Formats: sequence, structure tokens, C-alpha cells
Amino acid sequence: MTTKNPETYTEGLGEIIRAHRLFIGLSQRDMAARVGKDRRDYQRIESGKDACPPGLLGQVETLSDAFAYQVETVLDLAEKHAQEHDGEALELAVITDGTPGQEWERLVAGRAAVETSESAPVRLVVVEQTTSQKPA
Repeated sequence: MTTKNPETYTEGLGEIIRAHRLFIGLSQRDMAARVGKDRRDYQRIESGKDACPPGLLGQVETLSDAFAYQVETVLDLAEKHAQEHDGEALELAVITDGTPGQEWERLVAGRAAVETSESAPVRLVVVEQTTSQKPA
């Protein structure tokens, strides 16, 4: 059985929860949706007005860890691509349709582009989808 982090309602965790959200690049609304909280409730927890409920910090840490892992995966791909293609940048298509899944991928790609090295560059290519292009 896994334990929840925190195990009980705990004061003083709002700032670390905020730091994880900012690391990922999500808005409070998007983070609240990802952890199954109402936006206002999430805001109150993050601002320290409400205690952190059992398990919330663990959920946030899991998201943050998944994000960091995906960024590292992209950076590894960029390094491999550069080695195989004489230093050529790895191009990543970034779709800006605003859907949660696409937004997550956009954040991962953006973080990877910022953290990349000169020897293994990542280039972002923005692809805007109109409603007529979106799958039904």
C-alpha cells in the first residue's frame, strides 16, 4: 500500500506546490484540472490559505517527475539526432490548439528547447490547427 503525501491535511505546502506548477509551466486552472481540484480550491491551497489535503503534494510531484522525465527524453533524442546528422537540430512540431494533451507536449518541447545544448539543439516549429483541421 502506498502512502499519501502528505498523509493528513498539512499547512505550509502551498509554496512547494506552486514551485512544481511553475516548473512545469501550467496555469493554476490547468494544474487544478490535472489533480482533480476546483480551481478556486487549488488557488487557496497554493496561496497557503487552505491546508494541503492528503495526497495532493504526491500528485503534483508525480506530474513534475513525469514532466522532467519527458524533457530529458527529448534532450536525449536531440543528442542522438545531432550525432547522427552532423549537429543538425532536432525539429519538434508544436501544435497550438489549446487542448490539454497538446499543451503538455508544447510545454515539454519548450522546456527541452530552453535546456538544450549548442551541440544538440532543439528547434520548435509551431503548427497552428484551425477547427477545420482538428480530428472529429
